[in-house]
Amino acid sequence: MFRTLLSACFVLSFTSVTGFGFTQQTRRNELCGVELYEERSDRPDVCGYRHAFKSSPACPLDKFASGTDLDCPGSDFGGRKVKPETKFFGSSAVTINWGKTQGGSTVQGGENVSQLVGDYFADYKTFGTPAVGGGGVRWTRESRFWSCTLEAQKNPQFSYATVECTAKPFAATCELEKFGKIYKECESPSHEIVGAKTCRSDQFNAELYNSCSFYKTRDELNVYLTEVSASADNYIMILPMRQADLYSKLRDEASFKCLIEKYVGAPFMEEVVVDLQDKFFLIFGLKYEESEVDCGNVAIDVNPAITAGKLDCNNYTYDSLKALVMPEGMSKGLFDGFVKKCQAKIVYDSLSNWFETKKTEISLLENDLAAQKDTALRNRLIELKTRLDEVTK
Repeated sequence: MFRTLLSACFVLSFTSVTGFGFTQQTRRNELCGVELYEERSDRPDVCGYRHAFKSSPACPLDKFASGTDLDCPGSDFGGRKVKPETKFFGSSAVTINWGKTQGGSTVQGGENVSQLVGDYFADYKTFGTPAVGGGGVRWTRESRFWSCTLEAQKNPQFSYATVECTAKPFAATCELEKFGKIYKECESPSHEIVGAKTCRSDQFNAELYNSCSFYKTRDELNVYLTEVSASADNYIMILPMRQADLYSKLRDEASFKCLIEKYVGAPFMEEVVVDLQDKFFLIFGLKYEESEVDCGNVAIDVNPAITAGKLDCNNYTYDSLKALVMPEGMSKGLFDGFVKKCQAKIVYDSLSNWFETKKTEISLLENDLAAQKDTALRNRLIELKTRLDEVTK
C-alpha cells in the first residue's frame, strides 16, 4: 500500500518530464590535458641548477688576445738601406732646405725618407759649422722606422752633405693565438652554481588546461550519477505501479498478470509485488495465480492503443487532456473512460520515457572523457544502466 501512495504522489511530476537534451560543450578542463604547467624556481631536482654567466674556456671563443710581434701583418724586419744622397752648396755655410724636392720611398707610417733627410739639412746650423779644410761633422737621428746618418763637409770652394738611412725593424700590433684566447661569456655546468633554474614541468600543478568537447566533468558526472541513482531508486518502484494502473483501466488481465510475474523474485521488489497482487485481485476478482493467462505465450502490451470515436490518446498531453471538451454525440461514460485511460497511459509513458532517456544519456557518458579516464565512474554508469535495463526490458 505504501508504494501505491508513493506512486500517486508522482503522477503530476511525471507529466512534465522533458526529453533528451544532452549536448557536448567545449571547455577547458583537466579531462583535456594540460596546456601549461605552473612555473617554479624552487625545484632544482626537476629544473636543474643555474651556473654563473661569465667568460671561461668552457665558452665559445670570442677572439685572440692582442700583442706586438714581427709575426703581425704590417711588421717590417728592417735592414733596407736608402741610396746615400749628396748635396753640394756654395762656399757660404747656409741653412740647407732640402724640403720635399728630394725623391725617396714612402714607408709604413707615412714617413717620407726625403722629408726626414731634409729635416737633417734644415737643422744644419743647429749642430754648428763643420771644420774647415776638409774637416767635417757627423750627426745621427733616429725615427720610428729609420736610423739615419748625416755627414757634412766644408771646403774653401764648396760645401756638401751626405745622408744615408737604414730601415729599422718594426713589429706591428695584432691579435694572435700565441698572445692568448679571449672567450665569450656564457653559462656552463663547469661554472659555480648560483641558484635553481626556473621551468615548467608535468611534475608541477597545472596552470592552464587544454580545451576540448565533452558532456560532463568528473564532478558533474558524479553529481549526475548521485541524482539519477536516487531518482531511479524511487522510479523503479513506481513504474510497475503506473503500468498496472493503466492495465487496470484497460481491463487487460493478460498484461497485468504477466507484469506481476516479471517482478516476482526480483531483488528489493517484494513489496511492489504484494501491492500488484492486491490490485489485481481488486480489479479482476481473483488471485493472479488463479488467472488462466499463460505468460509464456503472451507479451506485455507496453503501448496500447487508446481511442474513442475520433479521439486518439496519442494526440494529447496531460494538460491538453484536462481541457478536452466531450465531443457532441459521445456518451459521457465513453468520454470519461477515454480520459481516464489516456491519463493513465500518459503518466506511464512519461515515466517510461524517463528510463529510456537516462539509458541513452548513460550510453553517451560511458564513452565520454570522464568515464574513459575514471574507471570507478565508468563502473557506476554501467551498474546504473543495468538496473534501468532490468526494469524496462
